[in-house]
Amino acid sequence: MKRLPCFLPASRVFVPCLLTAWLTCSGFAPAFAAPRLGSHDTYTRLVFDLPAASTARSAFSSSGGNTVLTVTLQVPLKTERGTLLEPGVAAYATAGKTVTLQLASGSRNASVTVLPASGGQPNRLVIDVPFAPAKPGSSPVASPTGSASPSRVPALPKQPPAPVKVAAPVLTVVLDAGHGGVDSGMVSRWVTEKT
Repeated sequence: MKRLPCFLPASRVFVPCLLTAWLTCSGFAPAFAAPRLGSHDTYTRLVFDLPAASTARSAFSSSGGNTVLTVTLQVPLKTERGTLLEPGVAAYATAGKTVTLQLASGSRNASVTVLPASGGQPNRLVIDVPFAPAKPGSSPVASPTGSASPSRVPALPKQPPAPVKVAAPVLTVVLDAGHGGVDSGMVSRWVTEKT
């Protein structure tokens, strides 16, 4: 059996920690489910950390006019759900070995990849959802329900801001005689080196 580096002094912390470590070593503990998000020019990437190596099967369906992506894994994830405000995606849910992703209005497809652990990264499920880039001059952003909400987009300045002028730094030269505290340095009738 593996040694577990989980020895916390408080008994209320020790028992749950030991149980979690045992479940993790046994392959029963679910991983965290919330995805990491990244928006790029033409796609949004969602990354779900997985507790172990897995394969994935994906299927598309329709719900309320939106496309829904369902990914079935071989490992369980923590049950969780949430809304997403990134382009191309509206919401996600994880339960057991299933990840469900509701695409935003106008998004119809996504690519699903499972990456093995490497370079300090855990096993992970990567979903890329392509979207059409916004046209210049169009400001409304689609909300998770698919309706436009122009108030979420800040107005762009009409002209670029004027360049900021930076003053030259003021230089200060400090000479330290190396004396202080009880060491007064040279003392004469007129001056004490420390002062």
